[in-house]
Parts: sequence; C-alpha cells; structure tokens
Amino acid sequence: MYVVLFTAVIGLGTATLCDLASTLKSRSRQQEPTPLLQMLLIHSVTALVFFAVFGVSLKQLEAQWSMDLILGR
Repeated sequence: MYVVLFTAVIGLGTATLCDLASTLKSRSRQQEPTPLLQMLLIHSVTALVFFAVFGVSLKQLEAQWSMDLILGR
C-alpha cells in the first residue's frame, strides 16, 4: 500500500521539478510560460493513465462503498 503513496510523492515531485525547469528555461529565452490550465491538464491526464494502468494490473477496479469511504474517514 505504501508503494502507491511513495510513487505518487515521487511523481508529483518530479512533475514539479520538470515544470520549474521548463519555466526557468522559458524565462531565459524570453518565452511565455506554459498556461496553468494546460499544465494542470497534462498532470491530470498523466496521473489518470498511471493509476488506470496500476488499477488494471491489480484487477481491483471497484470500490467497497461504505460510510467511511464516503465521508473520507
């Protein structure tokens, strides 16, 4: 279970560093930085693909609905 958490943290950290590098490179070339909504779309689609592949590989794509899951406890 902790593998998913560590992978998510590493992925978010890597995406943040890549975005920072891209921003710094565009500033040195006097280009406009990538729009925020476009970066959000790229990060979201990447996370969707990663977790879809991870979920399909575990073959557990259904949630066990309970009040704890709904309320986030």
